[in-house]
Amino acid sequence: MYVNSLFRNRAALSGLGDTSTTPVQIDTADVLSLGGSLRNAQTRLTNLVGQMRTDPALAAAVGRDATVQQAALADLTSKYVYVYTVVFGQAPVGLGNPIVIAAAVAVILSYVAAQLYLWHQKQDVLEKQAQAQILAEQNRSSIIDMAQQKQDEAAQKAAAGDAPGAADANAAAAAMLAQAGIPGSAQPPQPPGTQGFSDWIKANWLIVAAVGGAIVVVPRLMQR
Repeated sequence: MYVNSLFRNRAALSGLGDTSTTPVQIDTADVLSLGGSLRNAQTRLTNLVGQMRTDPALAAAVGRDATVQQAALADLTSKYVYVYTVVFGQAPVGLGNPIVIAAAVAVILSYVAAQLYLWHQKQDVLEKQAQAQILAEQNRSSIIDMAQQKQDEAAQKAAAGDAPGAADANAAAAAMLAQAGIPGSAQPPQPPGTQGFSDWIKANWLIVAAVGGAIVVVPRLMQR
């Protein structure tokens, strides 16, 4: 691998305007290590963005912070690319004295390292928020499932004429749905209404007709 002779091993370089004997040092291993940290950051952010694409609620919860992280990482990456090009490739044209370039690279490298450390800390917080959001969605889905089971139970009890049991089951379902952020979704099924005589006639007209026929016809046959 080509390495600029100014940066081989721990090259001692005077900084811009530095009149002291304190050298500016850059270790090429540090440059490579920083690149690994940037790649790790990109992987973490890519994973989070992938989760957001399939989870609208998660995107709404952490999308703004993720966008800030994307912009910060893009800025740090561009600065690192500059440093890497200077250290391991040909220096960009028009930068003047190589010592000035070396001093600038040292400053930029330190800045990127410090800011990337802070970026990872913010990413830790963001990922914890994402995990909490995903867990909350899973809990909400579980509560909704239990509420639906209670609604089914209420419907079964109402159909069996157990109005108090149906009311209790529906009250439990309503409480669960309210906890899940869906208030007023549990409507108690109506128990079967009390049948009047006309309703009974409509439901049993065939029996009524048969009995009525027997009452009228059988006595006439008996008289013959």
